[in-house]
Amino acid sequence: SPGIGLSSSSNNNIINLMGISNTGLGISLSSSSNNSIINSTGTSNTSYGIYLTSSSNNSIINSTGTSTYPAIYLISNSNYNQIINSTGTSTISAGIVVHSSSNNSIINSTFTSTSSAGILITTRSNNTIIRNTTINASTYGIYIPSSDSTNNSIFHNYLYRASTYIYNLGGASNTFNTTAGGTAQGNYYDNILTKEIYDYSPADNYGDIGGDYPYSLSGGYYDWGPIGARYNSGEAVEIISGCQALANFPDVRDKIFYLNADPNSGGTCFNVTGENITLDCQGHTITNTGETTPGASAVYSNGTNTTIRNCIISGFYYGAHFHGANYSTIRDNTFYKNTNSGYAIYFNNLTSSNNITGNNIYSNGTAFYSNYSGNSNASFHTIKSNTIRATGYGMHTSMFFDSNVSYNNFTANESSALYISSAHDTGSIITHDVFSNNKITSYSANPAVYLYYYRYTNITNNHIILKNSSATGIRLINSALYNSIINNTIEGGNTSIRLEANSNYIYGNYLLNASTYYVNTHATSGNDFEETVGAVDRGNYYDDINSYWPNILDTNADNYADASIGGALPYQASTKTKWNGSASSDSAPIQSIPLLNASISLNTNAMFAGDEVFVYGKFNFTNRYSNYMNRTNLSGYAYDVYLKDWNGYETLAVSGTTNDTGHYNSSFTVPTEPGNYTLIVNSTYFNETTNIGGAYGVVGRNTTSVLFVSTNIRSCTNLNISGRSYVLNESFSTSASLGCINITAENITLDCQGYMLNGNNATDTYGIYSISFNTTIQNCRIENFSTGIYLNGADN
Repeated sequence: SPGIGLSSSSNNNIINLMGISNTGLGISLSSSSNNSIINSTGTSNTSYGIYLTSSSNNSIINSTGTSTYPAIYLISNSNYNQIINSTGTSTISAGIVVHSSSNNSIINSTFTSTSSAGILITTRSNNTIIRNTTINASTYGIYIPSSDSTNNSIFHNYLYRASTYIYNLGGASNTFNTTAGGTAQGNYYDNILTKEIYDYSPADNYGDIGGDYPYSLSGGYYDWGPIGARYNSGEAVEIISGCQALANFPDVRDKIFYLNADPNSGGTCFNVTGENITLDCQGHTITNTGETTPGASAVYSNGTNTTIRNCIISGFYYGAHFHGANYSTIRDNTFYKNTNSGYAIYFNNLTSSNNITGNNIYSNGTAFYSNYSGNSNASFHTIKSNTIRATGYGMHTSMFFDSNVSYNNFTANESSALYISSAHDTGSIITHDVFSNNKITSYSANPAVYLYYYRYTNITNNHIILKNSSATGIRLINSALYNSIINNTIEGGNTSIRLEANSNYIYGNYLLNASTYYVNTHATSGNDFEETVGAVDRGNYYDDINSYWPNILDTNADNYADASIGGALPYQASTKTKWNGSASSDSAPIQSIPLLNASISLNTNAMFAGDEVFVYGKFNFTNRYSNYMNRTNLSGYAYDVYLKDWNGYETLAVSGTTNDTGHYNSSFTVPTEPGNYTLIVNSTYFNETTNIGGAYGVVGRNTTSVLFVSTNIRSCTNLNISGRSYVLNESFSTSASLGCINITAENITLDCQGYMLNGNNATDTYGIYSISFNTTIQNCRIENFSTGIYLNGADN
């Protein structure tokens, strides 16, 4: 059994974890999609370190697999996965094996085998991309033994120590070369200096003449552009103070330019003409003195593996312009005041596999633009943790494939925050992009998110705020098919979601305060607004659902409607939901939603094992009330209650008392002024239903939605209350069979606080086991179980 296992589970993140097994797999994904393994390690002495079977569209980033078997293993149609900045090390077998799996990308990684192949691609494994990867092998560097593994693209890699660098029986469609700027480029082999291969003209670090040129690979294939001494001389550093061309030295792998001044330029300032170039501005500013100069760039690059970092860029038409500069990084920069028709970051000419992270972009024009040209496309980009404020588009792309846009903060003024198109309908576009966990605030833009001829994209866990009363949150148009819009919050505007395309999946979303439509399906069919997990139907939450109360009921208290009085369920036909075509109604609206602006204060000092703390939502006082509040259904220990206004000013305090049945019938004076208030709970255990009444009556309905619940645990148990947070407050050992901590309800968080679950090395045991939607497991140490963490159908 694996140290960490996912089975039929999607949209999960495995972050900063170690999956270690002496008897099974380190980290295993089985029939699981759209998951991320980040900064994690899978280790096994008897099986695979990281193992994917029938699992697609996953990302393995900054992670490590180690094993005597293949360190990382993809098998059985594990397609469209990305392995980036990761390491696979095996003492007996291959560093990584790709078996019967296609369209995978291996970028900027390292694979080592002390007695076998570095990378093995076999049995109907096609369209693999291997770039900028170091391969340290004993037998074969890259081994393709089967004729049915074709169209694999392998160049800009470093192969050393192997007795045979590349063994290819997959035919001529497997390529080991590329051409950039008219220069043939390939891979670097550590024996290249012993060969009669010369860098004749120009001196560009690529071989182009000699008795051993082109470099001969086994199987009768050739590498037409081996890189001459690219990796053998380490890194060079140069201090610069003004605009110039940035080129590499011969026989130097990497070069870093450190800027020590604030240069001005009327045209392009830095022109990157070599590979593996880093420009570090060290906080200095690059300013364009001729702001209307068309085409002027602060930094222009057509070189692979360019890095721009720590720069402040002002006033250019292009802040950073990448023209085929693949495998590059733009991070920790500030862009502002680019021209109204210009772009802070601009990609064209097959620019792919780049990382844009941690930038602040304040643009008069478009913040990020990826340009479609002919049959070119942009793919495998990561755009993460940026702050983007644009008068034009926040992000405008076409032909954008297999990319991840997440954890960004977009502010859109006049144009869409995200405008994504395929340029035209090819009839077979498969994008596999992920747009998740972004915050989008839209002022005049309409719509905030726009998909045009775009397919198979996941839009999940985003928060969209519409300040324009006539705006739409998400709009799909013109063959934007098979997209998933899941678990988003969309506030305000005219329409939350507008569909002018068929066959999309829309569920689990919170649709709030739309003036006209929550969902407007315009002449479409086949869009699905609910899913079924187990026996529970899940749909979307509409904030007018309370107007149907009590006609739509939640009889089993799972937060999903399951019964009705007077035919109010399924939810449809409200004035704010427009169903056209054959779009189904939503039969499972979510009954309650976390209050987005509630203030929460929690003092856990008095908590101990077994305690639970409930924090309830805001009270809306619209008139004066009498001077008492009745409490019922109390149990447990003492607690204090504070009622504060939204500015944190304390208006009321109640000291709790205890007895066997709890605290009850307290009297106090409620505020006499109307306004919004927040009930804040300080410490310990209780469960209450609160009612406000008296001589003046109740003018506004009192809300008691649970905002936060925490339960302390110290032994094996079942976590079965939806929406609750559980905290492990001590390490413990167990001989329990099967699962120790079993998560059987949705929206549960388990925080081990660094404490350890210790098993007894029995077979078929799980430290933590979940079958439930939206499970979070963090800060846990899990040892001596056959599987440490096992997610079985636990999505998100």
